[in-house]
Formats: sequence, structure tokens, C-alpha cells
Amino acid sequence: MLGVSSANAVETISGQVINQNTSAPLIGIDIDVFDSAGNPPPGVTATTDAGGNYTLTLPGPGTYIVRADAGNTNFGLVLAGVITGTIRDSLAQPIAGIDLDIFDVSSGVRLRRGATSAVDGTYQFDRLQPGAYIVRADPTPAQSYATQYYNGKTTQSAADVIAVTSALTTSAIDFALSSAGTISGTVTHATLGIPLPGLDLDIYDANTLVKLVQTAITDSLGNYSLTNLPPGQYFVAIDPIAGQPFFAEYYNGAPTSATATSINVPIGASVTGIDFLVDFDPAQLPAGGNTAKILLAVCLFAGGIAALRRGWRTGSSSNRTGNARRTRGPSRM
Repeated sequence: MLGVSSANAVETISGQVINQNTSAPLIGIDIDVFDSAGNPPPGVTATTDAGGNYTLTLPGPGTYIVRADAGNTNFGLVLAGVITGTIRDSLAQPIAGIDLDIFDVSSGVRLRRGATSAVDGTYQFDRLQPGAYIVRADPTPAQSYATQYYNGKTTQSAADVIAVTSALTTSAIDFALSSAGTISGTVTHATLGIPLPGLDLDIYDANTLVKLVQTAITDSLGNYSLTNLPPGQYFVAIDPIAGQPFFAEYYNGAPTSATATSINVPIGASVTGIDFLVDFDPAQLPAGGNTAKILLAVCLFAGGIAALRRGWRTGSSSNRTGNARRTRGPSRM
């Protein structure tokens, strides 16, 4: 990161891009900049000139990250590596239009780039810094294939690591996607029988207790659906966020994974009726609060809350980010 002070009337970052092996300046290299939150300032970019030099004019003082093909300022560019492979179904037929994500192993962070399989099922990640990566095939719910990490793994922590070497192509990083399974059900207030919208649900591998990337949020009728599931044994848990005064629990009414009921999802199966009866958690109720008034507020505003949260976390089921958010939740013990 580069710190930029406000000593100058106009804040700039400048530097030079050279070939690491020959020290020759590199012409026409795109330079990008990101603020400390990882967001690119609108319209701020540059391209190296005949001497490999560039200047970025910034919107103001602050801390910035500068990138030239995943490099940094005044550096010699390392020749990039490439990952290629093919996406097929269980019958070895190519699948077009499958999105793929790539993660840096050292940080666990998803890179700001992706790939999509072509008509023949092939895909390519190029301009990669030498290093170690994880690749995920990330179908949409409409594509009806299970999310999968290379090589046939369900979670990021179990995925095979792919080594990328400078100037070389790492090939045959192939996927054979199975038909997706789903788990669905309804979340209802245990005493009053009303549906509870806007509640998070998480899913865990029942053998390793590792959380999957898939999540769901109950809709206005309390319904949820966890999609793009590989075959396996799972635990599903209700995970209220701060301000939702309900118990966190696993299916079927279990406070911990040790007593939870596991759910078997065969290949391509839709497992329905995984319902939750959720009650108020007294520890989460406001001190001296009136339960009837709280319930009325839940009934009146839950639909609006659910709508707002759908705008915040798009869709009733998502496997597009891999970013976990948990303020409190059921115990794994």
C-alpha cells in the first residue's frame, strides 16, 4: 500500500514498469489503483509510456494499492502464468457458460477476475502471478449443477492447490460437475405459527463441520432454499443476525452440531420439509421489552426487512461470494 499525503495541490502516484529479466521499460501496460477498501476510484487509471513511466491522478489523499498485471510500483514484471481446463458433466459432455472463481491460497481471498467456460467447456485464467491458487466452478441455480472446488471437493479448505509458474501454463485443471441437490423448508415461530422472513441459514459438511459457501435467507413466507449442493451429508443451521431476537439452532431443534440431525442429499435430489420452529431468545430481547409489542413489530416490518436484506445480499440463495458473515450462531460443539 502507498500512503499519499495532501502536501501537493494535486495528489499523484508515479512510477516505472520494467521487465524483470532485462530491465527494459514496458510500454502500454495498464495501471490500476484501489483505495484501502479495495475499490477503484472512478476514472483513475494510466498506461505506461515509451519509457515505461506512468502517473495516476488521485481524487484525494489516502492509502492506495497500485496494480500492473498484479504487480506494484517501480517493479520488474514477472512473466505471467496461466491455468486452463475443461468443464464437463457426469457424462463427460462439455458444459458452456459456467462461471469460475480463483482464490489466492496464502490469503484465501478471491481474485478480482473470473472465467467462463466456452462452448467446448474450456476455460482459462491468464495473467496470474506465480504462486498457489484454488479454483471453483460456480454454477448458477438455474444451471442445476453443483458448486465444486478443484479437484472434486465441496469446500475451499479441502480443495486441491494449483501451482502456477512464471511463463508456463498449468493445464488439465478439469471439472466433472454433478447435478445439483437442494435443501428447502420453512422457518416458523414456534409458539405463534407465523412465518419468519429475513433469517439466515447456513450449511455445513456433517463430517468435517466446515461451512459451505452456499447460504439462504427466508422469504416473506418463511421459505428458504439452499441450492447447487453436491451429494453429501449436511447440517443446516439458523443463524440470526444482531437485532433478530431468536435462538440460533441446527436442524432439528438442536443447539449444537453434536445433537443435530444430519440431512442426506443424493445426487441431484431435492430434499424438502427441512423446517424450523424458532422461538424468542430471552437473552436477545431488549431489557424490559414487551414480547407482544416486539412480535407485532416483527410481523409489521419483517417483510420490509426481508426486502432490504435481499437487496443487500441478492437472492434467497447465494454461492457467489464465499464471504462468511456471522455475528452469533449455533455452537459446533
